[in-house]
Amino acid sequence: MDFVGLGITLGAGLGLAWGLGVVHTAVVLRNPPRRGATWALAKNAPEDPMQASAGRAKFETWRFAYGGGAGGERGGECEVWEIAGQRADGPVVIFSHGWGESKVTSLNRLWWLRRIGARVIMWDLAGHGDVPSRGDGRGAKRVAAGSQSSLGTREVDDLVALVKQVVREGERVVLAGFSLGAGVSIAAAADERLRGIVRMVVAEAPYGLPQTPAERVMRLRGVVRWRGSVLSAVWLAGVMGRVRGAMGGGWMKAGGSFDRAEHAKRLRCPLVVLHSEDDEVCPIADGRAIAHAAGAWATLHEVRGCSHAGFWDDQLRGEAAVKVIESVLAGADIRGAGAKG
Repeated sequence: MDFVGLGITLGAGLGLAWGLGVVHTAVVLRNPPRRGATWALAKNAPEDPMQASAGRAKFETWRFAYGGGAGGERGGECEVWEIAGQRADGPVVIFSHGWGESKVTSLNRLWWLRRIGARVIMWDLAGHGDVPSRGDGRGAKRVAAGSQSSLGTREVDDLVALVKQVVREGERVVLAGFSLGAGVSIAAAADERLRGIVRMVVAEAPYGLPQTPAERVMRLRGVVRWRGSVLSAVWLAGVMGRVRGAMGGGWMKAGGSFDRAEHAKRLRCPLVVLHSEDDEVCPIADGRAIAHAAGAWATLHEVRGCSHAGFWDDQLRGEAAVKVIESVLAGADIRGAGAKG
């Protein structure tokens, strides 16, 4: 028997399988599960703010163009919900969901978002929810360009543009987000283009580097288990998404352009981090590191006994978290009023 030939054949087969696994994972990362209105209908879940609030939350819809409009580099657009809040003197609260989630799946947070804000903005990040996944015949290339996730990189520019479009003169803004959306909110708040506009950030279950939740999610799904495969897939997804500096991979490293702790260091507004010690997707260590990086601006609210997506399943736990948010927001309002005076 030719053991050398057999070894070469097996090695080539394993290498090919590994490579295909990496490519498949990269494609999955850029094309998350779609959980929009159709998903809600199938799950018998609320499809819009009126259903989620038993008719109490009036809202209107409008379209937001990714990449700075129709002429932008990425193109595509999403539907935005603009919802009436319960505090007439409150801020505009913009909520950004997590990977594989959407504004529809985030409706369980609407009660507290409305409680702290005068207006609530909910949107679908690129490649999520009800964002078109293919063209409609009148701009297929442009629509398709915004139909894939950039893993929280270009989404920062989208959120900055959304804030600029939404905010009226004299209004305060709170950026709130979950997981992927938490990191996007932190990075956008630290962006010079929004300096002085964002009054507070609420980051639920944030993570520092893109490969951390990617590896955990893929392992939980049993997609890829080989060492280094998810790291390679995240790198490939960055290359495919034309992330700045993607070829060198520096954006994925601690201290790199993605690292949410580095963005937190540049915050000049309060940051509230909500995190469970039992989070199976985004480790509590990441939430602590991000809060530590923000220094005196940060408030870390840790809980126990809930999963990554289960923070708001318990009413008492949710009320305790909202009280923390309201307290920090009140302090930010006082500080802001003093600055204006």
